[in-house]
Amino acid sequence: MRQAGRYLPQYRELRGKVTLLEAFHSPEIAAELTLQPIELLSVDAAIIYSDILLIPEALGMSLDYIPGKGPVFGNPLRSEPNVERLRIKSDFEDKLSFVSESIRNVKSKLDSSKPLIGFVGSPWTLAVYMIEGESSKSFVNAKTFIYKEPDLFKELLELLTEAVTRSLKLQINAGADLVQIFDSWAGLLNPQQFSDISLASMKEVIKNLDGSVPVIVFAKGAGHSVDVLADSGADCLGIDWGTSLSESRKTVNNRVALQGNLDPVVLLSNPEKVREETIKVLEAYGKGNGHIFNLGHGILPETPVENVKTLIETVRSESPEFHKES
Repeated sequence: MRQAGRYLPQYRELRGKVTLLEAFHSPEIAAELTLQPIELLSVDAAIIYSDILLIPEALGMSLDYIPGKGPVFGNPLRSEPNVERLRIKSDFEDKLSFVSESIRNVKSKLDSSKPLIGFVGSPWTLAVYMIEGESSKSFVNAKTFIYKEPDLFKELLELLTEAVTRSLKLQINAGADLVQIFDSWAGLLNPQQFSDISLASMKEVIKNLDGSVPVIVFAKGAGHSVDVLADSGADCLGIDWGTSLSESRKTVNNRVALQGNLDPVVLLSNPEKVREETIKVLEAYGKGNGHIFNLGHGILPETPVENVKTLIETVRSESPEFHKES
């Protein structure tokens, strides 16, 4: 789950002093926000404070975060379908150097027993945002782009596959102990499209990492493809809250570990319900290793901190044999 966020008062206090882009671009602030959940909640791993859309920004797209609207690209590909302007240049890593510096800052302060997770968006998910220009209910422009501009779309996906690979290598070289690929918009594709477009590009990224660190893939809305995801080269699959954890375990048959998958909305209820639903997730996976407890999507900003603490305490008390991440 996304650890840093508006549910922590300390996060809100610090974020009130800077914009989102300023927070992402500042290695000192990003490191502090990364470490807050470790210090305040004693979670088992740190996730670097960053954003998947910093890769398109490094490629030359104009990125802004508008309150109440979210991320916006001022020059989306749907209105200016020219991939040539986004060529990876020799200074690509330099433009993301603040991410590697954030990682080094965190590693210098993080207890050696706690791993640091780096992350990126999948090539498909980044393409969706870059084409659409902003968030959408249907992302119809991005989906239409596949059919109307097939050659450009193929070119874009190849470009993003290289950019994502290079971003992950930068994070790994800076000290990330493992990395996660977020395919947030996998659910926009049917099973065949998912296999041909998103999965194919993620497999290429994973192959290019040469097994240097463990890789987690979280493909939201792709419960139909758990079987093929298990053969993607990833070491662990994130399971969203709408997909059965028990059925997923049967499907992967020990090929990969699983991460998930409590519905984040449960954390808006009360401690008793949080404990009850957390135990259900543990029981759904069952006995044995290979499960990282997590949410089935991002933590919501209005989540009470006490409910997060209840979740963590429940996982630790009810499943001492598991390696757990809250």
